[in-house]
Amino acid sequence: MAHIYTPDNPYQFPYRIERVMFDNDNTLFEEPKWSRELHGLAAYFAAKNYFPDLKRADFIEMMVESRRKTGASLDGIAAAYNLNEEQFRQFQYDHLEKLTQRGFFTPNEDLIRGLETLRNEGIPVYMLTHGNLNWAQFTSNEMKIEDHFNEHNIFTKDIVPVNKNKGVDMFEYALDRAGVSPNLIHPERRGEGTVMVEDTEKNLEFSDFLGIDGIIICPENEMDRDFPDYVEVVVPNVVEAIYCVLDSNRLFEAHLLRKCEFSALEN
Repeated sequence: MAHIYTPDNPYQFPYRIERVMFDNDNTLFEEPKWSRELHGLAAYFAAKNYFPDLKRADFIEMMVESRRKTGASLDGIAAAYNLNEEQFRQFQYDHLEKLTQRGFFTPNEDLIRGLETLRNEGIPVYMLTHGNLNWAQFTSNEMKIEDHFNEHNIFTKDIVPVNKNKGVDMFEYALDRAGVSPNLIHPERRGEGTVMVEDTEKNLEFSDFLGIDGIIICPENEMDRDFPDYVEVVVPNVVEAIYCVLDSNRLFEAHLLRKCEFSALEN
């Protein structure tokens, strides 16, 4: 059963958390309710780079057909029309940046302080996103967290094409880049000491295969429900996820100290 974290109801992971990985969209920043429309509009403008006379209604039909056949939208269109997938996504994000420059992002001082605290306590942070590097850097700049995320700790779909909800590839790559050695005897324990913070449950299923603990961001009015076994902790926002990790490490260190004191008394 998933643990619902609050400062008065902390959670202790069974080991010290050594690194934290974050999703980007709707995790490190909260998208407005109308963001879906902007994403769709940006995708339409991107498609017009290839099909200048494309009508919006025809593009929507292309998206629906692509999802039906492949389970994806832009990726499916790129495959169906032999387009460069990486370039297609770049066109979309170029347009999305223009569409989101006013009223889309609200820098969060608590998030900025939380990320600083993690790093001050020796806990590196990473971003794992299905977006591309330009979009990840653009959003980090808009949220004023660019000091914490750059090309060295942002891992995108352009680097690892397999989606987080389709396999372990992106998580394996992130652990490689974080300097975590493969565990040949127990590969399911390689990610111990790592937390992944997400807003999409299914993106945590494959991280769990590697022993990465999952924290899900969930609206407070939806917390009273069952969560999959691979969801360890539930929080209302990314700031609470950060403090869940910090609280857990303090509890873990206090537990170790008590064990050392008890051992010394026995001797």
